[in-house]
Amino acid sequence: MRHNRTLLAVGQLAHQKIINSHICVLGANPLGAEVIKTFLLFGVNQISIFDNSSVILEDLEANMFITKDSIGENRCEAVKSEIQRLNPNARINILSERPNNESIKKFTLLVVTLQLNFEEICQINELCRQNNVGFAISDVFSFSGFVFIDFGDEFIIENANGRPPEQYRIQAISNANPGIIRFVGKEMPKLPKDSLIRFKDLTSMSELNDFDSINLHYEDGIASLDVDTTNFSKFDRIHPTGFAVQVKKKITLKFLPFKEALDSPFNSIYFTDNHKIVREMFLKRQKGHIDQQNIANQRKQFYLASTTSLIAALVSNECIKYITKNYIPMEKQWFLYNNDDLFDPKTGQTQYEVLEKLKKMNIAIVGVGATGCEAAKLFALHKVNSLTLIDSDSIETTNLNRQVLFSDDDIGKNKAEAAANTIHRFNESIQIHVHQEFVNDETRSTFNDKWFKQFDAIWSMVDSFTGRSYIEKRCAPLGIPSFTGGISKISADWQTLVPNYTPRYTLNEESNDNGTPSCTLKLFPHRPEHCIEWAHHQLNRILQKNDLTDFQSCIDFACKFFIAKFDHKIRDLQFFHPREETNNGALYWSNHRIYPTVIEFDEQNENCKKLINSIVYLLAESNNITKKELDFNQIITYLKQSKWIPPDDSNKSSFEDTENMPHTTLEDLFLHDNEIHIDFIEAASNLRSQNYGLGEIDRLYSQSYAGKIDTAVSTTASICSSSLFIEFLVSIIAPDNLCRGKYLTSPFSYMTFREPMMNKTRFGLSQSEFTPWDYLHYDGTNKTFGEIQKDIEAKANAKLFMWTDENGKLLPVIGKKSFIPLLSSESKFSDFYDAELDSVIIEASLEIHDKIQPEIPPIFISLK
Repeated sequence: MRHNRTLLAVGQLAHQKIINSHICVLGANPLGAEVIKTFLLFGVNQISIFDNSSVILEDLEANMFITKDSIGENRCEAVKSEIQRLNPNARINILSERPNNESIKKFTLLVVTLQLNFEEICQINELCRQNNVGFAISDVFSFSGFVFIDFGDEFIIENANGRPPEQYRIQAISNANPGIIRFVGKEMPKLPKDSLIRFKDLTSMSELNDFDSINLHYEDGIASLDVDTTNFSKFDRIHPTGFAVQVKKKITLKFLPFKEALDSPFNSIYFTDNHKIVREMFLKRQKGHIDQQNIANQRKQFYLASTTSLIAALVSNECIKYITKNYIPMEKQWFLYNNDDLFDPKTGQTQYEVLEKLKKMNIAIVGVGATGCEAAKLFALHKVNSLTLIDSDSIETTNLNRQVLFSDDDIGKNKAEAAANTIHRFNESIQIHVHQEFVNDETRSTFNDKWFKQFDAIWSMVDSFTGRSYIEKRCAPLGIPSFTGGISKISADWQTLVPNYTPRYTLNEESNDNGTPSCTLKLFPHRPEHCIEWAHHQLNRILQKNDLTDFQSCIDFACKFFIAKFDHKIRDLQFFHPREETNNGALYWSNHRIYPTVIEFDEQNENCKKLINSIVYLLAESNNITKKELDFNQIITYLKQSKWIPPDDSNKSSFEDTENMPHTTLEDLFLHDNEIHIDFIEAASNLRSQNYGLGEIDRLYSQSYAGKIDTAVSTTASICSSSLFIEFLVSIIAPDNLCRGKYLTSPFSYMTFREPMMNKTRFGLSQSEFTPWDYLHYDGTNKTFGEIQKDIEAKANAKLFMWTDENGKLLPVIGKKSFIPLLSSESKFSDFYDAELDSVIIEASLEIHDKIQPEIPPIFISLK
């Protein structure tokens, strides 16, 4: 499904609103084209464009959807033919005139990217307000831009954080004022301190089911209800039922029209006087107070690809908030942007030399996904000398909602190859080299030090933190700047890694989640997520079943699986631990333990049939067995013949042994949207949830959670890559001013900040110091172990205690008893390592005053 990731990111209801919306964009200039691009990638099905101007040469600098052949054509016509490929199902209408009081009523939202005068902007804004149409306007000029939104006098936000309502199983509710509530499980619910909840499916203290919403308050680990439950019926703590469901608080915002909002506070990146000047500059443009001849002379400053992409993504994301009513939009309405290092709004001067230097540079981009595509697009539009694209993945349908260089015709092709082909459509002269491999230790013979040294910068746009860290560690000793960023559906962050100017890359802690404890998964699930994890484990086991020979054996296995997991195993658990069992005076089935119920096969239960169906066809596929149509009458007969036999008490310990549920990782299966895999996860997790009374689990959520799917969207990808690109340009002329940055969708936040370099460290007992960027460089083909050790000890004024290479291999220390007797002080590093390896990084420690001290820079040994 083309927009599956958008659907997972925003939810079914919000996605339907996006599909049903009709957006009007005034302007098919480079900024307007980028805005249209974003809406198409998001899945908007109808867009109307107005722009009666023609394509000019300068448009090519920032618009990937036109070519030299487009010059002189109407902008709308020129853009439409190429941009349509991003969403072939969408309707793109070209308007012959601006919307009037009648025609504007058919639009959900209107975005202005044309350079209109002040009176025209105010007039269109008022027209939108009168007809309940959302309004947004944006403009760019060189490395400067602004966004303004007006969503009316009463804009209601239905879901401030964009997440579905939380739901929790009830363990106990007291008869008191206020009523004290306990939830199943050891953790407190992930809800704000003061929340609204409603109750459902309570069979005891059922009076609470009648409340539309109740205030829930947390204080010192105790959850209380803003209601007097003293005279309510008693809650059955022995047989607890029911759920507390979060009620999303609606937020109402009042926006000012454009004219009135000019004097209101505004958002900005840096709180400097320059942003007041930026606002005045754009107002002068709108009011016609700028010398038109001067504007004509600086026309190429209007649209630079990086600023255009950034401002378009920011305004588009605000528009999506209006359409979906999800997330909090810019409450102050204004966002003003300026990069002071590249553009001076006082004089109107751009640092053109940085753009000229860029044209002589060679850049590599590792990872051509959402952010990698945007980065490659920007380099191509800015006319970089050469671009090398590295990615081993193939394009899938689900990539198309956020990876701008791909279309339906590219499905199945390599990402790097397809991206190169698309780029050559709008920049024929650029040199592009493609590698269809990963960059890691296994491909080091290809991506060796010589390969890295040919580039002026490496862009690491891979998904994992460890992947980014690996590339930075390869670049750092060679003095090569690297740039990296990451995105999610609601945020983006980017980081510049320039030797001797910025901090080193910090390896963020990737999820240390080793899964839910096995005892919880196997015996005591109490959250829907536990059921999904359990289904994930079961899928792994099914896929490893490769000894079946015919279709009937697949059916037999599926039937036995159903009977065992949802019927007999549950009866076993009930047998070993009866409902009224106590342990040291306390009920065994209490707190996080939920007494389960048996599920028998029910032909009317879609999950029962879906489970059998998915298992049979998964097994047939993995065992290369010809598939046939299932006869459920035969299956029902088979299932009815199975009888539960009470287990022997001696089997109790083995039944409760939970060590046989290893943590599994099958996330890649769900990235490919294989319907059979998703069918199994949905059916198995729902049947498991039915066993334990945990409620229905949404198919989309089960897919997303089981696959740990990154639900990134096109707007955050553009924000990340364009912001990083601007910092890259700053690194060329003003590296002392480099910033890292972060964008957050709700509440709106765009931050850039400078990070100080880490303090220098004293080198052993010497008077010299080193920074995290410093390395000791040695030629391992000429110098021996003894010579290098002696040189290090002289520089540190201390004895070497131990050194190991980056893979943990221990190296001999001359003068100490060697663990490697075949090596001597005369041995060379190049004799110690594989001939294909061109360098190695050594970590060492010193012996100072009988203590081991790691106060020494990494040692870079070249082996060729």
